Order: sequence, then structure tokens, then C-alpha cells
Amino acid sequence: MLRSHDELFASLLDSILASVEEEKRLALKATFDASLDRLRPTVFADVNAASMPEFLLDEGHWRQYGDGRAVHLELGTWVAWPDDVTEAYRQAANLGDVVRLDMQARFRPDVAASVTALPFADESMDRISSNSLFEHCPYPHEILKEAFRVLRPGGAFRTTMPFHFVEHGCPRDYTRLSGQFFEDVCADLGFVDVQVDTQSTSGVFYTTHNLLKAGIANREAPFGNELQEIHKAVLMLLAALHGLDRSFHAHGASLWHSTSVMAFKPGAYQPREEVFDRTLPFYMRFAEHLICPRTGLPLSVVGDRLVSADDRCAYAIVDGVPDFFVMHGFGSHVLDRASSRDRLSSWQATRAQQAPR
Repeated sequence: MLRSHDELFASLLDSILASVEEEKRLALKATFDASLDRLRPTVFADVNAASMPEFLLDEGHWRQYGDGRAVHLELGTWVAWPDDVTEAYRQAANLGDVVRLDMQARFRPDVAASVTALPFADESMDRISSNSLFEHCPYPHEILKEAFRVLRPGGAFRTTMPFHFVEHGCPRDYTRLSGQFFEDVCADLGFVDVQVDTQSTSGVFYTTHNLLKAGIANREAPFGNELQEIHKAVLMLLAALHGLDRSFHAHGASLWHSTSVMAFKPGAYQPREEVFDRTLPFYMRFAEHLICPRTGLPLSVVGDRLVSADDRCAYAIVDGVPDFFVMHGFGSHVLDRASSRDRLSSWQATRAQQAPR
């Protein structure tokens, strides 16, 4: 009869320790026990569960926007931000409003749009964040460019994305980005005080453990039950060995699970004066900050649609969710850019020239 994964784990650990000098055995055993105790609650949790340590970023700077009026924009909310979770987050952070954006309206965000073509006016958001979004966008530079555009002076951008991680859909998985990518590209785009952390989730055993969590053996396969018990025993072993990750070259920092970033738009942050009525649908309470993502022009409500000022573009409002989804690819600077200030000024100037004298 196959032993349980706990018994298999104990056997594996005993085999490892059997080769260690007796005087070091107790110290190693204590290291393994402490590591496993710390990770045990998430040893078998889903790979996306909160099993990562806190990132070494300036949380105090991020929390400065908790003045009761700041607007937080969350990119790529999927199904992780239902109403109750969103409201709890808003209250805990003392935010004025939380705007949920996803490319698919069926996930019930506040607005459906592309993260590379945001339907928001220049300098309309106080802070922006995303989690596990960048790998699903084939043109990550465009996300950063748009985030910089819509942030208010002194506003903050934050993201976390996987690095050593299994390929996963939603609907596609395109890329992995190092901390150096964000340091250089964010600085090139104009961000300041760019902070990057890959160390908090680094380590040979840590990253291997998280990768294997995504592939738990199928019990329906041949020898599935037996393989799953063995697999779980190995996961427990890797969790225990996590305590030795810092013993590798460069503290195991060449392997890391996630890249986390925080960056700021230049300027002194000034709390906003307006207060949003959260009893209204998003597109109504945020109306003066919404723009057409194709033309950058203001929008007005016409029936069940939002129509751009030049009448060129219209967007459906379905069950209270405006659908602005527009595909903008890398190099879209050759297309109309959704910059509300530049585009509106240009349109107004053209209209003035064409007006009868």
C-alpha cells in the first residue's frame, strides 16, 4: 500500500539528512521545519494564491493617496474584483473611488476597454495598479505609455507580473519581463523613483515549488492517485528546502517567481477636490473624465451609447458597462492617440477654422 504524502515526505527528508554529518543534522532539520511551518498553509494552494512574501517596495508612498478622494484604477480585473471585494478594498485604503477595467464586459468591470487605449482623460487617475496583466498583452510598452498619460502629477503606478511561471491563457500568454525592463522603459517614458523587486520571490526551491503547484498530477490518469501522493510529497520537500535558497550563488536571485514594480509621475501630488457619487453608474459619475479611445475627444450619452464629440465613434452601454474595447498595437503613435488635451485642442482649432465667417 502506498504511503501518504506526509510519510513519503518524511522518508525523503530522512534520506537527505542521512548523508549529513551528525552535528549539522539537527540544525538542518530545524531549518527545514521552520521553512515548512511558514509555507505549510499554501504548500498545496493554487499557484495564484497569496503564497508570496510582501514585496520590498515603498508601501508608505503608495498609501499616501488614502485621503478619501483619490481614484484608483485597477487594470485587468477579470473575476477577482467583485463588488464586495472592491468596496472592502476602497474602504480599507480610504479611496474616493475604485475603477475596474477589463477587456471583457462579461466580467462586470466598471468599464470594458483595452489597457493600451484607455478611455480616460489625461491626468484623471491618482494611482493605477495591475496584477498578472502584462504577460497577457503583446505590447507592454503601450500599457506604460497610457498609464503615464492618465496619471495625475505625483500619481503612482504599480504592477506585479510572473517571471518564472507556467504558460497560462486569458486568453493568450505572451511575455515575461525582468526588473531591468521596467527600470529602463519606465524611466524613458518619464516615470521617476522607479522601484523594482524580484528578490522577495527569488530562490531555486521557491520558484520550483511554485511551478510544480501548477501541475498537480491528475488522479484520473494511469497511476494518478499514486503519482499525486508522490507529487505532493515533493512539493512539501521543496517548501522545506526553501530555507536554503539563500545558500545558492547570488542568494538564488537569478531565479524569481514575480517581478514587482512601483513608479511615480513627476510633480507634487495634490489631493483632488471632487467627490464621486458612488450611487451613480460609473460612466455617469466619471463622465467628465471619459474620452473616446480612438479620437481623444469628449463623450456624451445618446440613448444607450456614448458618442464622441465629432460623432465619428459610438460605444454601447450594456447593463451599465460602457464597452470601449479598441485594439491598439505597438507603434500606434502613428494612429490617433487618445490624449484628451492634444486631440481636443486640435479638433476645436479645426472647427474654428471651418466655421462660417
